[in-house]
Amino acid sequence: MRDLRWVVPLCVLSLLLPPLSFPQVWLVSSPENEGGFGVKVLKDKVCFVGRRFSPETLYDALLGVKEDDRFSFFLWKTPGDDMVYAVEVYGKGCVAPVVTTARGNMDLALVGFNGGTRTLKVFGTDLDEMVWFVRKVPKGYILVGGVKEKDWDIWVLLLDGELNILKSLRMGTVGNEYAYSVAYLEGNYYLVGRTDYRGNWDGFYLVLGEDLRPLKSKIVGTDGKDYFRYVGVFRGRVIAVGRTEKREDSDLLLFSVGEGTHRVYDVGSLDYGRVILERPYGLLVLGETETDGDREGLVLSLDQDLEPLRAYLFGGEGVESIRHAEGDIFVGYSYSFSLTGDLFLGVLRRGCGRVFRPTPVLHGKTDLSLFPMPLRVVEHPVQDLEVSSKTKRVNYKPVDLCQE
Repeated sequence: MRDLRWVVPLCVLSLLLPPLSFPQVWLVSSPENEGGFGVKVLKDKVCFVGRRFSPETLYDALLGVKEDDRFSFFLWKTPGDDMVYAVEVYGKGCVAPVVTTARGNMDLALVGFNGGTRTLKVFGTDLDEMVWFVRKVPKGYILVGGVKEKDWDIWVLLLDGELNILKSLRMGTVGNEYAYSVAYLEGNYYLVGRTDYRGNWDGFYLVLGEDLRPLKSKIVGTDGKDYFRYVGVFRGRVIAVGRTEKREDSDLLLFSVGEGTHRVYDVGSLDYGRVILERPYGLLVLGETETDGDREGLVLSLDQDLEPLRAYLFGGEGVESIRHAEGDIFVGYSYSFSLTGDLFLGVLRRGCGRVFRPTPVLHGKTDLSLFPMPLRVVEHPVQDLEVSSKTKRVNYKPVDLCQE
C-alpha cells in the first residue's frame, strides 16, 4: 500500500501550528476505582462517562457534567454490572448507552443526564448486546457494538431523534467480530472494529448505505494482532486509527478507508491510537503507549502530510490511557496519582509540564494487507425492557494536577 499524505505549503503550516501544551488535568479520585471512557463537548458544558468499581457493588456507570468550574457526578446502578463507553448530545444534556447485566445477560439502557439522570429506554434480548460507540446522525443516532450468541457478531442499531428503533441489524462472519466506532459521510455509514475470521485478530471496515445495506466489507491486517478503535471524517476523508502488531510490538496505525492507504508510527513498545482530533495544522492522535515497562497516555501531533511534529507521554510510574477526546477535552484513566484507579479529564491548551513529557516518535513499518470479509446480515429485533435502577449523586472533589 502507498502512504497516505495531505499536502500543505510549509509557509502556511508555520502560521497554523500553535504550540501544543496542557493547562488543566482534573483527577477524579476516591478509595474506589474510577475510569473515564467517553466525552462530549456541548456549547455550555462537557459531558463525560465512565465507570466506578467497588468490591461490594462491582461496576456502576459513572456520569459527569462540567459547567464552567462546577462538576456534577452521578452513579447509575442496577443489581448487576453497569458499564458505559460512549456519550452523545440529547436535548439540553447528553445520553449514555449503558450496558447493564441487571437481568443476567447484557442489555442496553439509554440514560439521559444533565442536572440529574433519567432512564429513557431499555432494549435487549436473551442474548448479550454490547455497545461501544454512539454518534448523532441526520436520522437520529447510530449505535455500534456486538451481539453474542455462539460467537460475537457486529450489532448496528439505528434510532430516531426520540430514541425509537428504526433498524436493528446483526452482521458477521463465521468468526468473532464487533464494531468499536462509526462515522457518517454523504449518506453512508463507516464502521470499524476487529475480527478473528482469519484465525488472528485483524481490523475491519464496513461501508453501509443509508438503509444500512453493506456496500463494502474488508479485513485489514497482518500475521499479528491488528485492529481499529476509532473512525472519523477529516477534511472529507474517512480515517481510522488503531494498532498493528509485529513480533509482539505494536505500532500506532492510521488508515484511510476511502483510499486503502496507511501510515504507521512507533513511539514505545505498545502503541495504540484510540481517537483522532482535527487541527488547522493537521491531526492529533491520542491513546497510549508503553515505555520502560510503564503504560502511559500518548498525544501524537501530525502535520497535514501526516508527518510527526511532536509526541507527549501522559502519566507517571503506573498505567494510563487516554480513551477518548472531542474538541479540546480528553478523558481516560490513571493508576499513577493515587492508590486506586482514577478518572481524569483534561484540556488541550496553554502550559502544564508536570504530567506531560516529550518523547521521540519514528515511522513504523507493517505488512498490512486487505482481505475479503464475507458478511451475513440478518435482522436483530430487540424488545423494550424494564430494569430496576437507581441514581446516586456522588460528591467528588476533582484535583487539578497542574496546580498541585
